[in-house]
Amino acid sequence: MSFRVIAIGILGLLCFHSGANTICLSRGFVPPVKPMDEKTAPEAMRLWEQAIEAKGGRERLHAVRNLVITSHGVYFSGTMKKNKIRKEILYALPDKLWGWIDLRPGVFGLSVTMYNLTTQMKYAITDTDPNHYLEPLTANDKRDISISMSLLSYLPETKWWKPELVTSSSGRLGLKPVDIVQTQIDGKRVDFALDRKSHLPVRITTYTVDKNGASIDTMDLLDYVDIDGIKMPATFKYDDGTVYKQTYQLNVNYNENIFLKPPSIESGPEVWKLATNVRVACYTAPPSFSFTCSF
Repeated sequence: MSFRVIAIGILGLLCFHSGANTICLSRGFVPPVKPMDEKTAPEAMRLWEQAIEAKGGRERLHAVRNLVITSHGVYFSGTMKKNKIRKEILYALPDKLWGWIDLRPGVFGLSVTMYNLTTQMKYAITDTDPNHYLEPLTANDKRDISISMSLLSYLPETKWWKPELVTSSSGRLGLKPVDIVQTQIDGKRVDFALDRKSHLPVRITTYTVDKNGASIDTMDLLDYVDIDGIKMPATFKYDDGTVYKQTYQLNVNYNENIFLKPPSIESGPEVWKLATNVRVACYTAPPSFSFTCSF
């Protein structure tokens, strides 16, 4: 499993790659990104403001400093065998990303990957290469990594970024009518399909053109829950049948060392947590005089 594959697995959160194939990818024509349509701009802005308010409001969204996403899901291998997925992802906004992706006992195994855009460093360790070293970001890393893009399903706006609105239209998901807001972020077209009653995003479609061709990535957002006043989708579904169940934590205290050096595989998926009650032996004497200290 190459480093690029690991990176896409974290940033996409819901997509897994095997060679040249992508589980949640459908190939086809990708319309070019257009400048804002002045005729539909007011309606696009109105729909976007409704969506931001439905998510919890701009003040709450802009107050998010970090986000932890815990995912459990299944995907099907090339032989149609059902495999389990366990992910623990920490975004430290605006420029750090850490992820634990466990596909064992599948062939992809376990990977722990970090990108620190402040220090321009990264690491990728696996259960078969647990001692891989810290190394600089490559030109491809800097081109491909987009924390803002990977967070659109959860935080469509933050204090650091906001999609550029392009136009709006009407559409359907099956028999259900939706409002669609076309946006652009990091040079890519991203369409938000909004539920007409809740105004929450129910589908996000990303259009990409690169050296490998054109692709359209689609994810459905279901079962919204309230996390500290912000509505988050508890279920993600793809047209290939891949389904994720996710839980969230906002503005946590985290172990900053994971962005400075690789942890040990034995530390487990919650190594990002900041230890709050570490017990250390302070003194050892005869049994009646032995004690420990807590910090």
